[in-house]
Amino acid sequence: MFDEWQMYPVVWDSVRTDVDHTGLKGQYILTGSAKPSEGETMHTGTGRISRVLMRPMSLFESKESTGEVSFSDILAGKDISGVSKLSLEDIASIIVRGGWPASISIKSDAKYRIAKEYVKSLIHEEVRSVDGVERNTAIYTIVYTKYKPIYSGRINLENIKNDTINGLRNNTAIKEFQVVSEEIPENIPNSYKILSSFYYGPNKTYHKSFLMLHN
Repeated sequence: MFDEWQMYPVVWDSVRTDVDHTGLKGQYILTGSAKPSEGETMHTGTGRISRVLMRPMSLFESKESTGEVSFSDILAGKDISGVSKLSLEDIASIIVRGGWPASISIKSDAKYRIAKEYVKSLIHEEVRSVDGVERNTAIYTIVYTKYKPIYSGRINLENIKNDTINGLRNNTAIKEFQVVSEEIPENIPNSYKILSSFYYGPNKTYHKSFLMLHN
């Protein structure tokens, strides 16, 4: 098993070559949380390597649901019945915790930090690792911080739009921020499309930023 193989993409081609030589099935498991840069692997792996999309654990897998009710039965219009043993507080806790395996067995409030750390990693590491380009993480942090309250229903989309724009405009790392255009996209109700211009860093290189906010 090779974990985070994308950090050393030559593993992919080495595995493909060995599978060709041995003809054996199921010899290797390659796991990774990001896609390697374009051109890092020589072969697609077609016919040798099968891709499996991994998702966080379901409540049935974490043994917090009996599995008596399934979405497929609901969509099929079948009669369903079941009783959950979870309280409202339990359900709220599970939603905040998420389904990452490492968080399932943690009993203290520390389990809530895992989801937060995933978001921080996405902002500070994963975005850069996709193409190797260094980006100002303050921009992602502002948009995420301003946008996430909409999911709790505390504010509406108009407020989100204004808060996001003001958050970018008032950030000390961003210079000469301007909204180039702002409009409601065709055929996408309850949305805003915003194009902005700004620069950051000593070189005064201007950037265009495209934001799509959707309620």
